Amino acid sequence: MIRFMEAREFYDKKPLTFIYRALRVIPVNRTGNDTASIRTAIRELSNNGCIGIFPEGRISDDGQLHEARQGVALLALLSGAPVVPAFIQGTGGYSGMVRDFLRVNHVTLFFGPAIRFDDLRDRHRDKEAREIALKRIMDALADLAARAGTGGEPEPRAAA
Repeated sequence: MIRFMEAREFYDKKPLTFIYRALRVIPVNRTGNDTASIRTAIRELSNNGCIGIFPEGRISDDGQLHEARQGVALLALLSGAPVVPAFIQGTGGYSGMVRDFLRVNHVTLFFGPAIRFDDLRDRHRDKEAREIALKRIMDALADLAARAGTGGEPEPRAAA
């Protein structure tokens, strides 16, 4: 089961809160450091669980990749878990949390190979290490987006 991380302001919207709890969604306070949600995610990853997280830290309302935040890199570096990049195509434009939750779309999921960060182990406090990890993740997502757009194979990229 994939446990997703979601902004607290969306998590607390009724009537979806009940569904989010049943799906074991991890609410995140975006106002600053949220050690409780980070600990929950690391505990899940340490138990061979799977966390779904959008690296941009928000919903893309135009379907394009946007500037990412370092949370996904931090989780990967803290836990030692690999990151499996995934790209969702066909969700349509954002029209509101409840409306989008109830809308039916034909979507295609693209998955890339797992990315490991063994060379950056124990460097989670190092901003440069987090930036390197984040660049690897976003490059992999850009490759998947290109594959989704062309129907072909992703372009090879050099790892940072």
